[in-house]
Amino acid sequence: MSVDATPTNERLDEPLKIAGAGVVLENRWKLVRNLASGGYGDVWYANEVEDEKPVAIKILRHDAGNNDPGALARLRFEAEILERINHPNIVQVFGFFESPYGYFVAMEYLDGKAIDQILQSHGPIDPIRAIPLIEQVLDALQAAHDQGVLHRDIKPENIMVMPGPPEVAKLLDFGIAKGQESFKQDDSGVTMVQTRAGGFMGTPRYAAPEQAVGDPMGPSSDLFALGLVTSEWLTGVGRLGGNHSEVMQHLLDGSPIRVSDCPVQWQLWLQKVLDKNPQNRFQSAREAKEGLRLVREFETLALDLPPRQIRKTTPPAFGSPQSSPSNQLPPPNMVTKTAPPNTRAPEIKESSWAPTPIDIAIGILLFFLGMTLTTAILLLIA
Repeated sequence: MSVDATPTNERLDEPLKIAGAGVVLENRWKLVRNLASGGYGDVWYANEVEDEKPVAIKILRHDAGNNDPGALARLRFEAEILERINHPNIVQVFGFFESPYGYFVAMEYLDGKAIDQILQSHGPIDPIRAIPLIEQVLDALQAAHDQGVLHRDIKPENIMVMPGPPEVAKLLDFGIAKGQESFKQDDSGVTMVQTRAGGFMGTPRYAAPEQAVGDPMGPSSDLFALGLVTSEWLTGVGRLGGNHSEVMQHLLDGSPIRVSDCPVQWQLWLQKVLDKNPQNRFQSAREAKEGLRLVREFETLALDLPPRQIRKTTPPAFGSPQSSPSNQLPPPNMVTKTAPPNTRAPEIKESSWAPTPIDIAIGILLFFLGMTLTTAILLLIA
């Protein structure tokens, strides 16, 4: 049955059955195989009993509450958040339930690969292919932020790509998301959220500086993390390497995050989204998506330029006369796009024809025939 009341951690200590293949939950989902196991629970591939539609079941371990008293509350909170947001680029949840096998969440089964898996199997992504996928993640973040929810754990493992065409990006794992009750406005009107005092929630290598030190967070904190993921996806190289202390030092030392090894058309967008001062970043996912317009336009321009000129061309800086101000980007319906002139040099095709021995023989015969006729004409004239 679906759990409406706030669950208590004491119930985790009750003796429960062990889930396994063939178990049917809620008379609706039949467990088929274990997909993954973690410190707090297991994820199962399951089928709908009636139509065998695939679903994923996340079951909390019996002893999870012993190591982390907040595990059950986070699982329930994640289910509530995802049911409330309901966006095509966020994994869909069907409910939070209690069973003899423990508390569990039933959710959409995604037959795709996470970004970390794609990097391992295929290497960096093509810069053009990345644009619509990052736009979809930004759409997902905007939907979450509109509901007053910060993800707080954007990383390659939590973004899955479903094969196409068209390819679809899905944002996963809102287990440590922060809800609207913790939001407040700072003096500039930017929505912020205060993290738990003395604690860190998230993954340090993909955290914003303010998240790492427990300062108030806002939507731009999620955007910073997405910038770290995007730059790694484009190059295959993470921005924050080393041990925990080295990562923290890099986040807090004031030096800019390196993006010079990223594709040139992405560099200005990444510089802005990865600014260590949250006030200098895009202030919403919607604004960051509009900023990607410059990346798209650069790609369009590059297709119509000779290779040498492409290397000399860089997209206009955010806030320059050629682009809209970073905090006052025009709405899509106000943007007029003019196709760049076709400056491509005429293509000269090399001939692949080569004379054959017969062609050579005919040429020699015609040459001597011409010489004979010329001699005869000269004799007649003389």
